[in-house]
Amino acid sequence: MEARSIVFVESNTTGTGELFIKESLVMGYNVFFLSKDPFKYPFLEKYPIHYVQINTENVDGMIRMVEGIPSVDLVFSSSEFFVEIVNQINMHLRLISNRPEAISICRNKLALYEVLSKKGLCPKAIRVLRSTVLGNTASDFMPYPFVVKPLKGSGSQGVRFIRDADQLAIYANEIDQDEFIVQEYMDGEEFSVEVLSLHGEHHVMGITRKYLGEEPYFIETGHDFPADLPRDETEKICCIVREALDEIGYVTGASHIEIRVKRQTVKIIEINPRLAGGMIPVLMNKCTNINMIRLCLLVHLNKIEEFAEEIARLTFLQKGVIRFKLAESKGEIEKIIIRKEEKDDRLDHEILLLKKSGDRISLSGDFKDRIACVIVAGSDTKECEQVAKGWLCRVEAVYRDRMDPSLADHTLRFLENTGRLRSTIHPYAQAVMKAEKRRTSLEEIRFICDIDEAHQIMLLESGILPHDDVISVLSEIQRLREFDFESVLRLPAPRGLYLTYESYMIAQLGERLGGNLQLARSRNDINATMNHLFIRDHGLELIQTLWRLMSSMTLLARKYVNTVFPIYSQYQTALPGTFGHYLMAIVESLLDHTHKWISLLECSLKSPLGAGSGGGTTLPINTNITAQLLGFKTGYRNSIAAVSSRDLNLRVASECSFIGLTLSRFIQDLQIWSSIEFSLCSLPDQLCGGSSAMPQKKNPYLLEWVKARIDELLAVKDTLTFSIHKTPFSNSFEVSGISTDHSCDMISKVTKVIRMTSILVNGLAIHEKSAKKHLMDSHSYLSDIAEYLFREHSISFRESHHYLGEIIPLIGADYGALVKLVNQKFGIQMSQVLPSQDRLYGMGPGEKQVNEHISYCMDSLEQIKDQLDDVSQQIRMAYRKKEQLIYRMVPST
Repeated sequence: MEARSIVFVESNTTGTGELFIKESLVMGYNVFFLSKDPFKYPFLEKYPIHYVQINTENVDGMIRMVEGIPSVDLVFSSSEFFVEIVNQINMHLRLISNRPEAISICRNKLALYEVLSKKGLCPKAIRVLRSTVLGNTASDFMPYPFVVKPLKGSGSQGVRFIRDADQLAIYANEIDQDEFIVQEYMDGEEFSVEVLSLHGEHHVMGITRKYLGEEPYFIETGHDFPADLPRDETEKICCIVREALDEIGYVTGASHIEIRVKRQTVKIIEINPRLAGGMIPVLMNKCTNINMIRLCLLVHLNKIEEFAEEIARLTFLQKGVIRFKLAESKGEIEKIIIRKEEKDDRLDHEILLLKKSGDRISLSGDFKDRIACVIVAGSDTKECEQVAKGWLCRVEAVYRDRMDPSLADHTLRFLENTGRLRSTIHPYAQAVMKAEKRRTSLEEIRFICDIDEAHQIMLLESGILPHDDVISVLSEIQRLREFDFESVLRLPAPRGLYLTYESYMIAQLGERLGGNLQLARSRNDINATMNHLFIRDHGLELIQTLWRLMSSMTLLARKYVNTVFPIYSQYQTALPGTFGHYLMAIVESLLDHTHKWISLLECSLKSPLGAGSGGGTTLPINTNITAQLLGFKTGYRNSIAAVSSRDLNLRVASECSFIGLTLSRFIQDLQIWSSIEFSLCSLPDQLCGGSSAMPQKKNPYLLEWVKARIDELLAVKDTLTFSIHKTPFSNSFEVSGISTDHSCDMISKVTKVIRMTSILVNGLAIHEKSAKKHLMDSHSYLSDIAEYLFREHSISFRESHHYLGEIIPLIGADYGALVKLVNQKFGIQMSQVLPSQDRLYGMGPGEKQVNEHISYCMDSLEQIKDQLDDVSQQIRMAYRKKEQLIYRMVPST
């Protein structure tokens, strides 16, 4: 059965944005993501998502892109700012949609209040001009205190509680907008109501109590679900919410409705045409037997029967809370620490970090001030709140060296506008450049402990070690894991990390227990096993990264399928083509390399563990058990080969270098074409550098950065080859240690190169006008004329080829003169034959051929995704089995 597709247009950067994508994949859909800047979404690299950079405010351009995506069932956005646009696209594609007027009313708060006020469903509100606010005359129309807010927006941005003229003056100077809404302030408790509407029937899924921060801001600091309300008050809220949705003509989709309640009076504050943010859907999932994200997708997919079945069994199972940690000061976050304590898990809880290293805090008084949240569920709301507050006290944001905020702001402003450039380097590109070497001590100790756990379980099941001895070792490893192996990593390791770890275990467990860690094995087979694990896991990540690049390039090829672009031969303009055709040439090469890498990945699924020093063991071990528990498919058949062979590393070096060479040629093309002499393409300011001395320069230096990394990659390949060259076919330091380091280094470098190439190709702008001029100035249409003369007038190709070449000096840029000379020479009446990219045969750049190639590649990418899913699933199942075995033996884990 053909897989269907869901297309996402932009998203929340955290929370439900990621959850919608994850749930779509779980439901079996192919996911496509269209964004003006896909690289600002950190979760995109966690999943097999087809993403592409596109102007998401251009509805026509997005419709053309979506029409080229196979089997689309839904276009969706979790971002309120794009709900109207995706609704337009769904209507164009004749997919399920809402009434556009209803969404427009929700997005325009004043229009919403005008509709609802007719039924007395909301507080009074008026539109005021900036001059009114600046002149402190708003109180002439609405008595203090009141609320002032922008006409559009969400997340409490720009919303303030105004008590007097002084607060109004401060607000007017802070907010740069021409119009505002001044709304009557209604005291009372605040709630939000989650509703799913399907064909005009409104299903209230739950009511959440909301807590706000200090005045004058309306930042939400916490939620309780379900709200503890009397039944009659709940029913009244539900009736008013349904009435409000009917008034605005809301037909299909999720809505997040904010209300105020005071002494049985219920007023609508906002209706947002989307599902709640702030992790409320996650809290609802914990407290009920339904999945709000899935239900919302079912509504938008028009899955009427499935939706009805799931809401019919809605049951409230427990109560829960969300509490947010707010930033207390401005600055750049270095890291966020969560301190652990004993017995932290007495209730179901989840801690989510909403900020990361490098994020800047400006204390804006809205959702952007949140740095973390805790979600807790249990039988009692008060107990949940206590647990949540306890966790929040243990969350600490560590800022980089504090400096004068004005100096930091000045530096950022200076770097963001250098005159020639209006933006600093994109954060994603900065992160790629800063990424460190992938093989770390933390990862190494994790692999060591994975191997030890599998080995200990095998020794127990083989009857070699007694149950109690194995339990003691596994328990100590679990204690190490709980604190991220700090006890071992802070110790000196003059003879390598493994011996430091072994000495630690002996110190903790005693000689009898800790001294048997190396029973029936050696560092030789441990090192060989870690070599396979490193290559397997990082190779899997490399292929996934390459998959995303090929997917982006394929979607961009769809965008540029008719964009005229030269085809070059020996550095000279040769033939007319399209940029889409060129991109698919790169994709075809990368696709071949990807298939080789998948074959290589299969070779990494072969366990060397059990070979010992190279001669096996006299003890009756079962290597199948350790292989299965570590996610391998099979084991080596020869103990010497297991510890000595590094064919896997040599193949890694070869395939990494092939990918690097292909990308180096692609990047070289872009560098030439982006020069002012060619002007065929350009990169945005955020992917370029400037000159400290020459004000006119705009340097696409990231292209050079990519080529330099590929140079390093090729040098490491030679180093790896020479480190294995002429070594004996047995274990040695040159083989076991150096080869693994070099392989990890190569995988790391090529992965960084792929990531940087991805943001570069997505940010590329193609200058078609310049491309057409190049084609005309270089007389690239002469090949078409030669073929025309043969096809229409039976003139031999060589005769026409000779004559057309002969008259080039005579015609210059005068195409009319060429037509006249050709007609005179051959006695014909040739009309204009301009350069055509619609070359339909011989794998040429014709639209039909390129689209067929795109379809083939999309199918190939789906097959690759399935293969990667199979490998990932095998690894997950193996580790889950190991964890379950350990849990049964060591229940405290």
